[in-house]
Amino acid sequence: MKRSFILFLLIVSSMASGCKMKGDELAVFTDGKITRGQFYEWIEIRKFPRDMILKKKSDQKNRIRQLAVDIISSREAARAGFDKREDYKYLMEIARRDFIAGYYMKNMRESGSFSEEAVRVSMIRLIVKSYKIENNKRVDLGKAETDVEFEKRIAEAKSIIKELDEGKSFSDLAGKYSEDYTKNSGGDIGFITMDMRGENFGKSVFGLKEGQYTKEPVRDMDSVLVLKVEKKVTLTEKNIDGYIKDENMRNQMKARLSGKNARQVQEKLAKAPDVESHMERINAGPDAVLFKIGNEQFKVADLNKMIDFITKKTSGFRPKAHLINDSYKKGITERLFKEELMVREAKKTGLDKSEGFLKELEYFKDYNLGNYYKNETIMPLVKVTPDDVIKEYNINRDRMYSRTDRGGVKVPMNFNEIRERIQYMLINKKYSAEKEKWENELLSKYKFKINESKLEGD
Repeated sequence: MKRSFILFLLIVSSMASGCKMKGDELAVFTDGKITRGQFYEWIEIRKFPRDMILKKKSDQKNRIRQLAVDIISSREAARAGFDKREDYKYLMEIARRDFIAGYYMKNMRESGSFSEEAVRVSMIRLIVKSYKIENNKRVDLGKAETDVEFEKRIAEAKSIIKELDEGKSFSDLAGKYSEDYTKNSGGDIGFITMDMRGENFGKSVFGLKEGQYTKEPVRDMDSVLVLKVEKKVTLTEKNIDGYIKDENMRNQMKARLSGKNARQVQEKLAKAPDVESHMERINAGPDAVLFKIGNEQFKVADLNKMIDFITKKTSGFRPKAHLINDSYKKGITERLFKEELMVREAKKTGLDKSEGFLKELEYFKDYNLGNYYKNETIMPLVKVTPDDVIKEYNINRDRMYSRTDRGGVKVPMNFNEIRERIQYMLINKKYSAEKEKWENELLSKYKFKINESKLEGD
């Protein structure tokens, strides 16, 4: 009895010492700490692969350092009054709307239902040759030559179909003839929906019954296919786990179907009676309304203000060749329209008051304020002169800034054609170096230290 009790105590003690507690301090800094629970929460919010990170201490250290920079730089920014600046307030107005809309869509994907017709398909793929070798060089085939190659492969596919008609196994023929990685699994590509593999592919398989195969070869991009439907089902959030056993394929399909369902909800919201959209007015006068949702209006003046702000804030990182054309304006307006629809719906459902939302919002605020402060502090230190650009071009002209002509000879690119590209490459490179230096000094100032004994993995 006594021996059993001692053994029990030893087991409990061992469990306690090996247990990972949420309150464990993984890192400390002046007036602050990072606990295991806080770190896990941050990993989840940032959508980092938790299991992979926890396998290696080096990965955990990098991520913990990143979290510490977010927290400390946000504090520094607040102390310096950066959160009171008008351009920061406007930035957060844009960012908060994007965050709420994104959170709503994520919630829709995670909790939304779906119902979609799907088929499990097996495939024999014959790849059509797209080039030939002339004088030891690869030369793309012309249209007439490509058509000839397609006819050859179609003839081969018809021969394979004849073998299927004679009763031979599709799986065996896939292993014998298919030029696709699925040949090792009898040509099985898993479940697909109508819109996953292109119109021709979708029509071919969804027109078949279970157990049937295509009686004519299917031409699909660079291939000729013979397809067979193994199973036809209606996938829902309740039965998908039973049909798709592979975890990665299942998660991809869930994300696809729930995302599609969320987009359909979005389209429905856009048709509400108090919603108007006038994207064609992007070049109209400043008072022209581009869209209206309830009592909220977005005008051309609002669009121009936003574009001016974005251009100013990104001018140090993007070449002037980035054009503010009609397509760009329309893209921004359409995105804002969809975001405003999501924001309104999130507020209607009270999602913006939920505990999960408010928790993620705090991390979001820290990240944005810290990043804003970091960029505003570092960018004035980043200088690239015309001489720097010329030097970079001359040093790497033959290696990085040349192209191969039709004769196969490497020719340097014209300096004036790529001057801006080199300039902004150097700006980004110097920014990265200054950023690393700035972050190291910040962590040193706050006496940041990681408790490696509390980390997991190797």
